[in-house]
Amino acid sequence: MPNRTRQLAENALMLGISAVLLLLGTYTIVSGFALSVVPVPFILLAVRRSVRDMLLIVGAFAFLGLILAGIGGALSGLMMGLTGLSMGILYKKRRSALAAVIGGAGAFLASIVLSLAISTFVMGIDFAGELRQVTQQIISGKLPIPLPPGLTEEQWKKEIEQQIALLLSLLPFLFVMASFLMSILNHWLARVVSNRLGRPLPALKPLREWSFPRSLLYYYFLSLLLLLIFRSTLEGTFWGSAILNLKIMLDVVFAIQGLSFCLYFIFLKNWKRVAPVLIVSLFIFPFLMNILSLIGIFDLGVGLRKRLEQRK
Repeated sequence: MPNRTRQLAENALMLGISAVLLLLGTYTIVSGFALSVVPVPFILLAVRRSVRDMLLIVGAFAFLGLILAGIGGALSGLMMGLTGLSMGILYKKRRSALAAVIGGAGAFLASIVLSLAISTFVMGIDFAGELRQVTQQIISGKLPIPLPPGLTEEQWKKEIEQQIALLLSLLPFLFVMASFLMSILNHWLARVVSNRLGRPLPALKPLREWSFPRSLLYYYFLSLLLLLIFRSTLEGTFWGSAILNLKIMLDVVFAIQGLSFCLYFIFLKNWKRVAPVLIVSLFIFPFLMNILSLIGIFDLGVGLRKRLEQRK
C-alpha cells in the first residue's frame, strides 16, 4: 500500500509539472520551448510504469489540458503525453538511447502532421495559402519590404517568390529536422533529471563514434543524378520536392558523419581544445557544413576512419 501511495504521489507530481509546462506553452512567450519539453515527465514515468497505467495517466493529462486550455490543450496534452510514453517504453524495453530518440522523433513528427491536418481540415486554417497571400501582398506593394542594394524591384519580387516556393517544398525536411531536435532535447533533459533522481537513462554514444550505413551513399548519388538530369521535368512536382528533401536530409546526415570523423581524429591526436573551436565555428561559418558533408561522404565511401584505426 505505501508503494502504491508513492506511485500516486509521483503521478500527481509529474502531472502537475506537465500542466505547468502546458500552461506556459499556451499563454506565454516561451510557448515553443515549453510545449516541446512536456514529454519529459511522461518519459520519467513510463520507464517505471506499465503501458496500461501510462495510458490512464496520458488520458488524465488530456482531460486536464481540456480544462486548462480547451480543445487545443487537450490535443497538445494527448500528443505530447503519447510522445513521452513512446520514448519511455523504448528506454525500458530496448535500453537504447538511439532507439528512444528515433521513436520520439517519429512521435513528434506524427504530432506535427496530425496538428496540421486538424488545423487544415477541421479548423479551416490553410498555412500554405496564408503564406502565398503574404507573398502576393509583398509583390503588389501592400506589404512593403526594403529593397536590397543591387537588385531591381522586379528581381526582388522574383527572389521572394522563389524563396517562398522553396520554403514550401522543404517543409517535410524542416518537420523531420525539428522532430529530431525536439526528441534529442527531451532525451537530454530526461537524462539530466533522471541522473539527479538516481535512476539514470541510457546515454547516446559520443558523437565521435557515430557512423551511418554506407548504403546511404547510393540514395544520395541517385537523388543527385535525378536532380541534375531531370531538373526541368521534376521542378514543381511532388517527386521533385520529395527528391530535393531526400537530398538535403542526406546532406545533413553526411555533415554529421564528417563532424563525427573530425572529432574522432581530434580524439586520436588528443587535441582537446580543437573540438569546441570546431563546433563553435560551424555557427559562425555555415559554409563549413558543406566541407563536413564532403568529408562524411569520403569517410563512408573510402573508409577514412578505418584507415586511421589501422595506422593507430
